[in-house]
Amino acid sequence: MAAGEGLPVRSLLSEGESLEDEKPVRFVERRNKVAHREISDMIKDIVDYDPKAEVEALDQLKKGDRFIVEWFNTAPDVQECHIQNYRWPDR
Repeated sequence: MAAGEGLPVRSLLSEGESLEDEKPVRFVERRNKVAHREISDMIKDIVDYDPKAEVEALDQLKKGDRFIVEWFNTAPDVQECHIQNYRWPDR
C-alpha cells in the first residue's frame, strides 16, 4: 500500500474518511471516474459551467497539491533527485 511506502496519502482524504475503509477514498474514486469517462453522475447541468463540477475539480487540485508538497518535504530522495526511472532506490 502507498502509505506503507511512506507516501503522504492521508493528505488525499476527505473529512470522515479513513485508509482502513474498504471503499476507495473520494479522491481516488473521482480520479477513476474521470479517467474512465464515467462523469454523468458528477455533472448534472447541460450548460458549460457547473458549480458542482467546479467544487469537485478544485478539491482534487487542492488535495493533489497538498500531497505533492508533503511528499517533497518529507522525502530526501525526491529533494536530492535520487529517484531513477520513476522508482525509489533499493533499500
